[in-house]
Amino acid sequence: MRGINDQSVLLFQLLLSHENWKEIFMEDDANISFNKFLNIYLRIFHSCFNKKCKDFNTISKPWITKGIKTSCNRKRVLYPKARDKNEMEHRLY
Repeated sequence: MRGINDQSVLLFQLLLSHENWKEIFMEDDANISFNKFLNIYLRIFHSCFNKKCKDFNTISKPWITKGIKTSCNRKRVLYPKARDKNEMEHRLY
């Protein structure tokens, strides 16, 4: 997830406007010109919009209690056993 806000967008626009684009326009080969453009663009993009780690499980589902998590983990362990062995004892448990 990238941290995009008004301040980072303004910084991104400012850095793009101050960039020297002459070497891109002077290039004869379109592929080389595009690669140079993309390198400059991505360098500025990554410097302005940093990656942020966010744990979605705890934030988006506050109603899940410790007991529900324990039951879900237990079910996750039992399901392959019931699926592979196909025994009624496992299914009932």
